[in-house]
Amino acid sequence: MSYSTKYCSSFYGPFRDACDSSPNREGSAKKTFSAMKDRSMYQLPAPSRGLGIRAAKRCRDEGADFIMVKPGGAYLDLIRDVKNALPDIPIAVYQVSGEYAMLYHGSKNGAFALKEAVLEYCIGFRRAGATIIITYFAPQLLDWLSDYSKL
Repeated sequence: MSYSTKYCSSFYGPFRDACDSSPNREGSAKKTFSAMKDRSMYQLPAPSRGLGIRAAKRCRDEGADFIMVKPGGAYLDLIRDVKNALPDIPIAVYQVSGEYAMLYHGSKNGAFALKEAVLEYCIGFRRAGATIIITYFAPQLLDWLSDYSKL
């Protein structure tokens, strides 16, 4: 699976905080190594739509069986672009920790119902062209989707 279309994103924040790997994080035990934590040098800049497509094509040419777009929600256009450019290769999308936190805490604070919001997010991924969805909500999704199969 290619990891080429990974964008530099604030949505990685909760995961990076959990493993103390946030760039320039205040109070970090490894603050002296903050330059090593700066991923902007090898992750794609958010506005770079063309770079993502070129990276995916390069990985396909190098033998990738899957292409992953990460994070997912802010890059639905890229999922569609990559799927259009590489229609025969499965596209995986990774719903990262910040997307999980946004949906989880939004539902806990009454902004929306978690089940409906997560399902809507996943429908958006599929509609954009994703064939594989990687999410922290996988256990709940399995339960929710099994409810639909009983209808």
